[in-house]
This record gives sequence, C-alpha cells and structure tokens, in this order.
Amino acid sequence: MSMEPQPELIAPVHDGEPGSAPGTLSRLAQRVLAKTQLFVTPPGTSVVRAIIGGGPVFFTVANPDDRIQRKHMRGKFYEPVELDLIAAHFTAGGVFCDVGANVGNHSLYALLRLGAARVIPFEPNPAAYELYLSNMVLNGVLDRIETGTLGFGLTDRDDAPGMALAPRENNLGATQLVAGEEGLIPVRRGDDLLDGRRIDFLKIDVEGMELEVLRGLDGTIRTRRPPIFLEVDHRNRPGLMGWCAGAGYRLAVEGRSFKKNQNLLLLPDRGTAANA
Repeated sequence: MSMEPQPELIAPVHDGEPGSAPGTLSRLAQRVLAKTQLFVTPPGTSVVRAIIGGGPVFFTVANPDDRIQRKHMRGKFYEPVELDLIAAHFTAGGVFCDVGANVGNHSLYALLRLGAARVIPFEPNPAAYELYLSNMVLNGVLDRIETGTLGFGLTDRDDAPGMALAPRENNLGATQLVAGEEGLIPVRRGDDLLDGRRIDFLKIDVEGMELEVLRGLDGTIRTRRPPIFLEVDHRNRPGLMGWCAGAGYRLAVEGRSFKKNQNLLLLPDRGTAANA
C-alpha cells in the first residue's frame, strides 16, 4: 500500500487565550470546529458502530490495515489490557490528559467508559487528529474535549523550532516528529500549553520522545501528581528511572513489553499529593 499524503497545513490561529484555539490545524479540522452543527466524516473514511459495555461506540476508519484502526474496524478498543490498567487508576469525574492521542482510542475510552469529565489531547499529526475529531463528534463528546492543544507536539525547550512528520505505513500511531526544513508542526512545552490547568491522569505515547515530554510537563506533574501511563523506548528506560527518582515517582506496574518499547504505569511516591 502506498503512503497516504499528509493533509494540507495552514498558518496558526490564536485568539489570545492560552490553550483556547487550535495551533496549526488542517482545513478539515478547522471546519469541524467551526461548524459543529453540521458534520460530515472525512473523505474516504468508513464509520463502524459497535456495542461495547452495553452502549454504542462509533469509530471512524480511514485505513483498515492500520494497527489501531483495524481493531476499530472490528468494533473493539485497541489495547484492552492497557485500558484496564488505566481504569484501575483513574477516578470518575477526573481530567484525562492524552499526549499522543492519535485517533482517540484512549480518549474515547476515558470519556465513554471511565466517566472522565474532560480530556486534554495533544496530537500533532493531521492525519490522526482529523480522525480524532470525527470520533469525538460521532460519539457526542466533542464538548468535553479541550481542542486548543491539538496540532502541537511537545518538547522540553522554550525555543524549539517547528518539526516535520515521518510517517510509517499502516501504523499512524508510529509517526515520529523529526527535524526538517519543512518544520510545519509547532512544538511547545506542555506546561506552557496547559497553563496551570488541572489534570488527574497523564497518558504518554510519543514514539521515543517521552523524556522530553516529561521534562516539559515538570511543573504540571509536580503540582498535580497524576498517575502516568506511558510507552517507553527500551533505550530511554535508564533515563526514565532517573527522571522518576528526581520527580518523586515509582514504577508501579510493568506492562507488556515489545521489540522497541514497553508500557509502564508510574505513581507518585507515597506521601506526595497534588497541590490544591
């Protein structure tokens, strides 16, 4: 299968309020956000309706061979084992921060199955966040999504230049942010974009950039002390353990391990609580 072309990007749009407006979003995404009373799924996509946990769930599928979307094509959430682990450490009514949100698998689960009040998603890839927005609209939860963080990648630098995307065939979630002359994707520190907002659970899946993301969220993590579920590249594990020691976190659960990475659950050290 040939590589799908990346959607067109346009200049950033801001209204002056931190996190209240899209960064750099595709035209399709901006149309979705501007005309919420009328919605048409992205061209070339299919919609799957499934009954999960006694209720309907809608998935938008652009590529049935994609690693995550092929699960959605079968009417299932991706990574149910990991979702169960998240469920055990998420409190209903909380705010779920989804870094590397992809097409919205974890966000939807948090909203529909775990009772999340709101989701704050970070996803820089337009091919992913267009499907993300479609999934949120179809499931009637767009009003609980803080869409102003879509279109951004996360880093630990104040002066980070824009970056480019390096996609992988049939694995939208494995797209990486890379340096390049066509650096159209804006990257920011998570603390700057969150601007002090509450988060109660932090999920990170960023294809090897997890340490930069954690460092850029240092203020939020130290204030809110959320449980952290993340995918860590094996090469980054020593650095992650060093980060945990400095930030007051412990490795609570070692999840499934794969060729390049492993899923882990980190919890704040006992006796450390979120600040009011």
